[in-house]
Amino acid sequence: MTVSVPPVRPLARLIFCALGSLTAVALVVIVAVPVDLLTGFVAGDEALLVLAAYLRLLAPVSLVGGLLGAALGMCSRWLSATSPLGTAVTAGVTGAGVGALVTFGLLWAPLSAVLQVVWIVLLGLGVGWGSWLTDRLR
Repeated sequence: MTVSVPPVRPLARLIFCALGSLTAVALVVIVAVPVDLLTGFVAGDEALLVLAAYLRLLAPVSLVGGLLGAALGMCSRWLSATSPLGTAVTAGVTGAGVGALVTFGLLWAPLSAVLQVVWIVLLGLGVGWGSWLTDRLR
């Protein structure tokens, strides 16, 4: 019995997953800067510099996670005709895996420990959400 492969929409999946990963960065940075100000880690006049530094550090890694998650989601969709939910889980776990690999494998953590873990989780959720939206908005 042959099963038709569902449409993959590669460009849309790449865009939505990248936007999902950048949404995760924005949410974490919106929380991280005030937390750093409240804890005294950053002086008030350096808030914009810290905001730019967080965006400069987190955005490229998040984009790599989003694009890699989109690519593996597409491969999952092509090779095994995965459902939209399965594709989203594959993409999200891949995105979170990139964040976890960079954090725990390379010992790279510009944020506090709790916010770093929140970034990893939000990265996976954002990439998975982008993949899910790609399949739902056809």
